[in-house]
Amino acid sequence: MAHQEVLKLNEDDYSTVLSGLKYKIAHKRAAKGSWSASVATQRKTLVKFIKEMVAQLEKEPVPIKFTYKDVEYKGEGIPVPGACINGVCYDLDINLNGRHVGMLHRLKNSWKIEGVDDEKFANAIGEVVMLWYE
Repeated sequence: MAHQEVLKLNEDDYSTVLSGLKYKIAHKRAAKGSWSASVATQRKTLVKFIKEMVAQLEKEPVPIKFTYKDVEYKGEGIPVPGACINGVCYDLDINLNGRHVGMLHRLKNSWKIEGVDDEKFANAIGEVVMLWYE
């Protein structure tokens, strides 16, 4: 599951970025000729994953609105299944101002978004998320 962003550079050229989630349902070691799970088990695992994704999409998103460095941001965070403890989700897929930002992850004492170097920006989003859960 991924987001693809396309940016038109000029009349003939485009830049694309693909970001999202990978979900491993089986692996095959070089020393062995067989998969770690049977085809039937892989199918069951994939169906379970798709059902979890549908449940995630049906959950109420976390509304996000804040100002950072004089820029107003508005959007939402979609909780990731399996990343919630006692109803509070610590991994969210973040969209702000009509653009996909990335996956927000809770660390021990801060927040991180893959591909976003500004830790204070990620922490600002994390603070808004935690306030929503209070």
